[in-house]
Amino acid sequence: MCIDTINNFMYLPNYDTNPCRIAKIDLSKLNILQDPDAYVMYFSTEYNENRPRCSVMDSENGFMYIGTDSEPWSIVKIDLSIPARVDSIVIVDEYPDYLGGPLTSAVIDTDAGFAYFGTDSVPGKIIKVDLTTFTVVDTLILEYGLNHLTSAVIDTFSGYAYFGTSVTTPGEVIKIRLSDFSYVANISTEDTDVLLTDLTTAVIDPYRGFAYFASGHGRGMVQRINLYSFSRAGMVEFNGAWETPYEAYISSSAIDISRNVAYFGTNQIPGNIIKVDLASFSRVGSITIDDGSYEGNNIRAGGGA
Repeated sequence: MCIDTINNFMYLPNYDTNPCRIAKIDLSKLNILQDPDAYVMYFSTEYNENRPRCSVMDSENGFMYIGTDSEPWSIVKIDLSIPARVDSIVIVDEYPDYLGGPLTSAVIDTDAGFAYFGTDSVPGKIIKVDLTTFTVVDTLILEYGLNHLTSAVIDTFSGYAYFGTSVTTPGEVIKIRLSDFSYVANISTEDTDVLLTDLTTAVIDPYRGFAYFASGHGRGMVQRINLYSFSRAGMVEFNGAWETPYEAYISSSAIDISRNVAYFGTNQIPGNIIKVDLASFSRVGSITIDDGSYEGNNIRAGGGA
């Protein structure tokens, strides 16, 4: 999911269709546009560009970049002014370099003109794409143990990106310096007796110096990271299976920096959206997406997109 704040549209890639379609939402009306732009098959059937998993947007220049997690793994470029698919990069994972993998996280630095895509692989890899030439210019291969990069945020002011791991116990948050595209450090999300694994989504407040990585595991949790000291700075647990509503498998997130609150969506039936007050760093409420006739489950989009 990407939001074009300049033109007030939201774009939602459909993960389960073949070929992929993208819904264009008019945020002023909060509905799918009833015109030819509402659903367009942007992805190519010829190259099997399916299962969009992560996305970033350059609103000023009018482009969206989407990473897929089905082979051949691709980064697809969308021209939003047409709108249409205009190009793609196939990420190859072959001997001797093995630089590919399913693309499951992404961040963008529009001022510098680069996007960074994390792979769901062992070890994790970060692919740097020059947006001007739309080419891969470098790939950072992490150490074994820093695997399955399924969430990411970026602090362009300080010049760092942060990637969260999945399928590792405990989860890891990895700090990458953008100026020389290098690994800096990683920290575990372990907090007392609780392990946060499957860091599937994240948001960042670079002004206050915090990032928030949420667990896609069977107990919803959010770990706060102090970006200045790069250290754990607290954790919030959501409702467990014995509570109502049960809030687990966090898979999407959004942040309102001006109000200092964040929202986390669950990948369950029915879906829930949990509100976290970031000043007190506490869960303050939730809503269930179920109006009696439709269950809004599996809230998967968002978070570092």
